[in-house]
Amino acid sequence: MKNEGAVVIGPAWDSCGSHQLFKAQIRAFAAMGLETYFLAVVPVLEIAGENGEGWWAHYCAMTPDIGASMRGNARFMRVSKYRPALVWGKLAAKRRTQSYWRTMPARLADVPESLRDFIRSHHIRGVLCNHYFNLPIAEKIRRWAGGAKVVCETQDIQSRHMIDSNPTHPLTGAPGDYELYFRDELRCCEPADEFIHLNQEEYAVFQRELPHKTHHLIYPSLPRPPAAPSTPLDVDFLIVASNNKPNYDSICWFLDEIWDHDLNAVARLRIVGNIDAKFRADNSGYLTRFGDIFVGRVDDVASWYHRARAVLAPTIDGQGISIKTIEALSYGRPFVYSPTAVRGFSDYLEAHELPGLCSTAREFKAAIAARLAPNVDASSREINNAALDVYETLFAPEAYQEKFQRIFQSRRR
Repeated sequence: MKNEGAVVIGPAWDSCGSHQLFKAQIRAFAAMGLETYFLAVVPVLEIAGENGEGWWAHYCAMTPDIGASMRGNARFMRVSKYRPALVWGKLAAKRRTQSYWRTMPARLADVPESLRDFIRSHHIRGVLCNHYFNLPIAEKIRRWAGGAKVVCETQDIQSRHMIDSNPTHPLTGAPGDYELYFRDELRCCEPADEFIHLNQEEYAVFQRELPHKTHHLIYPSLPRPPAAPSTPLDVDFLIVASNNKPNYDSICWFLDEIWDHDLNAVARLRIVGNIDAKFRADNSGYLTRFGDIFVGRVDDVASWYHRARAVLAPTIDGQGISIKTIEALSYGRPFVYSPTAVRGFSDYLEAHELPGLCSTAREFKAAIAARLAPNVDASSREINNAALDVYETLFAPEAYQEKFQRIFQSRRR
């Protein structure tokens, strides 16, 4: 008798919120008693050279905690297996956009034989595809798995990310148009049977534009953090940031408008995460001014949360829900944040106040000064009960898994 199983597809990204989402999905399937195969797709075209092997080796080394029963990567087809000219011709003939172009790594990828073996040896309850641009692989797996349900977790409106990065059409060089990109993104979404959306706006937009599909709003989940050890509170303020442009822009704003040399002289700020690599590459002047505050990538971010008297989220840019905001809430630390940091679930916060909201640089600076006031006990480990309540209600594993598991109780209708 075959074991019950599921296949999760996701881009080969580490050190980011998406990796945390993949782990939550695999944990939810495990709670259902399902074995899971995680298929990582290298999300760029590298049809020459190492054929994606370098990226795959790096990804495996950085993600030993993925938690799947088995894992593999979607290897790029060798150049000899297809004619690039036909690919470009198809793009031109159909007048497709960058949204379609993003599906090409999945369209031109070979899947490992271990995935076929997994499908043959398991009763596949469903295929969970992260991001629309991986759906071409999900379609293949559905055929091999006898029509298993394909659920696409959209993880934001991807067309917005493409427009924000100021792309041009790969054939014409013309600047991108959001409406054209979004319509093309919707066309690429059609193969999915159902959709999971991670925030209020994303859910409303896709529900309106694809009314013939089934949609679910499920806020992402992070596991509860480990109990606080008896470590000293030797960090006054903590910022956690991975290497991407919204985080870079936000920290630049914070260091330009809020954090000055006077504050730096009296308070210990630490910025944890590989955002330091972007500053080294794009603007090393910040490292010269405040080099000691950048810690870089760490293996144990929990220890830094436990050492911090307060967590800052000076976010001014970004799409979709912020995983690092959810992470901060789960630790129950005093939290000072901008409106953008709580994007995607602000409707809930309007009815349930979360202290620490700062709409301007002046308010942010005042909140930081208040936490440094002489009457604030620097040695006490404050508990932010409001933050914990938000986490437990919206983002705890139980809340996530209850909704997630309902989707996969049955196969495709």
